[in-house]
Amino acid sequence: MKAVLSTPEVHNRIDYIDITKGIGILFVVFGHVGFLGAYAFMFHMPLFFFVAGMLFWPRKDEKSYFTDKAIQLLVPYTVYLLLIYGFQLYVEFQDRPLTLENGLKAIGKGILGSRWLGGYTTVFWFIPCFFLVQQLTNGLLNRVNPKRILGLMGLLLLLSYLDSLYLQPIRVPWNINVTLAAIPIFYAGYAYSKKEWTVNVFFVILGSFVACALVYKGYHNTYDMKNAYYGIPVLTLLSSICIILLIIWISRALSETVFLSSLFPTLGRASLTIMYLHEPIQSIVAEHWTQDKAVRIVMAVGLPVIVYQLQEKTVLTRALFLGSRRDFKLLFQTKKELVNQQDQVKSSSSEAHLHAKHLDA
Repeated sequence: MKAVLSTPEVHNRIDYIDITKGIGILFVVFGHVGFLGAYAFMFHMPLFFFVAGMLFWPRKDEKSYFTDKAIQLLVPYTVYLLLIYGFQLYVEFQDRPLTLENGLKAIGKGILGSRWLGGYTTVFWFIPCFFLVQQLTNGLLNRVNPKRILGLMGLLLLLSYLDSLYLQPIRVPWNINVTLAAIPIFYAGYAYSKKEWTVNVFFVILGSFVACALVYKGYHNTYDMKNAYYGIPVLTLLSSICIILLIIWISRALSETVFLSSLFPTLGRASLTIMYLHEPIQSIVAEHWTQDKAVRIVMAVGLPVIVYQLQEKTVLTRALFLGSRRDFKLLFQTKKELVNQQDQVKSSSSEAHLHAKHLDA
């Protein structure tokens, strides 16, 4: 019997996804601490686009989808940007004068995001780009004939390579150019969730081994999405997909263990909080305490998990820091708007149930 990697059963899907995200965010931290960095940069950001695609289903009400995702993603992004970028600027302006010109430039960088942000906010590029990928993919699937989707994804990948080859030094607000590479990966996760394709385990393991061997031998087999550098054309993308699928396979196995099935989902659920906080934490630890990578990793993962658990405790923090749509609407919407939203939630829940039934078929 041919061994294949298939989509998980619905009742196991949330733990399965959280475990995958937990492993993924660990490698994000590894990459920024400088531990296994070249290996982490092969797949860690594509993994989050792929996994999000697995949970995606097209929404016909595009206005509602836009609003929901703006609350879920852009509200916490804005709050964290104000806090962490504000702190970063405070530190930077200790060593240089704060003039009107410098202040306006700093504000402009915060608004533009993308590669204008670095230091404590170096990973913040992901959220606006991710938001755009969700919206654009939803719009495409609502408008484009399914028979033409694969061709369109191929065209987007081609354009992403051309952008990387000829326009890579140019910074683009919110990494809009990176959506050319991210949308096909997001769609691949969506197609995988619909069981439109399966992958032979042997080829996934072999591909992952070859991918790591290329990095070990010094080849630039990295998929650095923030900087629009996509490594060896096609080969690095396939390397990334192989490793992502291998992690998915491993996550399925881990979901059956008692200890690890609780550890990794915790990291997965806290993954966005870890994403926002790990860089300032590990940088401050490195500057003021120790350069030891193990200590920096533990601090950069452990402290955000504690923060996440505290954020879960109140309506205000769930709304502003975790992007909880329900809590945000409790805080800011009128009673009439809440009634209308409840009707929309019922409609969305019905669509989600249909999507889950399809996954379980």
